[in-house]
Amino acid sequence: MKFNYESELYPIVKDYLEAEGYAVKSEVKGSDVMAVAGAVTVIVELKLSFNLKLVFQALNRLEVCRNVFIAIPDYTFNARTKRKRDIVKLMRALGIGIMIIGKRSSGATIEVASNINLVGEAADAHLLEEFHSRRYDLNSGGMVKAKIVTAFREQTIAVAAFLKVNGVTKAAEVKRLTGLDSAASILQRNYDGWFERVKRGHYQLSDKFYEDIPKYQQLYDFYLAQYRDKMD
Repeated sequence: MKFNYESELYPIVKDYLEAEGYAVKSEVKGSDVMAVAGAVTVIVELKLSFNLKLVFQALNRLEVCRNVFIAIPDYTFNARTKRKRDIVKLMRALGIGIMIIGKRSSGATIEVASNINLVGEAADAHLLEEFHSRRYDLNSGGMVKAKIVTAFREQTIAVAAFLKVNGVTKAAEVKRLTGLDSAASILQRNYDGWFERVKRGHYQLSDKFYEDIPKYQQLYDFYLAQYRDKMD
């Protein structure tokens, strides 16, 4: 059975990595999949076929993380054992692992055909900061033509949810009560036009916020529940 989109590979890879003890998030600074367990960070790039573009992409990821895998469907090899052997040999020489994904009527399968010796404390600090700043994994690895929910976007939605629950609030209080150091800056800079200043230092939600938020409804609902629970 074939996959239609790269994003279909993501839940299979995510489930596998979570079973191995990793926290997993997708679309982190361009990486399809990023997983962290203690000091070990792993990046996985998803593709529906093996080609040079994927090799170069994986090599670029090695610049920010020492532990890189590619994940491709099993039918990529078309039962040609020599092609599989050559690809495994090439990626092993480059220090890149391979996950081979299968789609069966009984469920998904995953085979690690080329493993690598995982190295701890080897990921770029900015990459790790983005990963740990996200509380919610709303993206889907390999997604195309869709807005990526970055840590900054998530924090902006968290601030908006707080204002929805609490009404007009002073920026300093939003910062204190949400625990987000960036809250005041998010309100003052107002990149998306989601906030209105009611009076000096005090903000509420704008009409534009209500126009835009359906695109992020799942994440917005998550934070609404968080702040409503605190009020109870």
